[in-house]
Amino acid sequence: MVDRDNLCETNYFNGITDVLNNYLTEYSIVVTANYNTLPVTKYKKIVILGGDEGGVAGLNLYSQYPDVVVVFRFYNTIERYDNKYIFPIPIGYNCRSNGEIMVKMYPEKKISDRKYDVFYSGQVLEWRKPLVDALEQLSKTFNIYSQPTSGFRQGLCIDDYYKTMGDTKICVCPDGTAVDTFRFVEACGSGCVVITTLKPDLWYYHNAPVYYINSWGELTRQFLENILTSDLDTLQTNINKYYTECLSEEAVANYIIETIRSKQ
Repeated sequence: MVDRDNLCETNYFNGITDVLNNYLTEYSIVVTANYNTLPVTKYKKIVILGGDEGGVAGLNLYSQYPDVVVVFRFYNTIERYDNKYIFPIPIGYNCRSNGEIMVKMYPEKKISDRKYDVFYSGQVLEWRKPLVDALEQLSKTFNIYSQPTSGFRQGLCIDDYYKTMGDTKICVCPDGTAVDTFRFVEACGSGCVVITTLKPDLWYYHNAPVYYINSWGELTRQFLENILTSDLDTLQTNINKYYTECLSEEAVANYIIETIRSKQ
């Protein structure tokens, strides 16, 4: 069962549960953003938890529910999971904006043939201002689509967002209110080269073929030129492989299945 009203990444988790329901038939799969209460279910529960950006839900999450076997959550830091009862999974991608639902992602176009050098559309949080300033300066040299907004999901309509990302060579992915961000998954799923800040030691970031920087002050003309003059199509092949194996609905479902089987 999916708590559709509270999740903007419903499509992602529907894809995960479609796989799980075929293999974990002896469990009830509960996807929710409500870490305070859970529905009554016929079978023991596997909980997929979203919405806890601030890490309010502790490691004793759902301890009052003896029928909860395991919890998989996103918005992860090392304090928020124990790999015994609570396990980290990627945040997924946003599927709705301005009352519209996404059609699909568009990773097909060969990256060397894409229109935009760099793409950023998003809320201008305090720690993102150096990125926005850098993009403004770099736009004098590169074809950059930059659309700073005042709030979450206030930019492009959702399908235009994914079409633009699918016509972009490089997507910059700053932290949001947490280290895990939709944009990171969306950019990888769209076949973009990704530039982002350092990530925690989580299984789904291991060996990610992305460019890490310490601060957005490192986003210079030379930095971008080095990427844009490299073998972009090989980079695209690597990022597509990484998305399929680590971030996709099937990859996450397989991780959950393997974790459950190892506990039996």
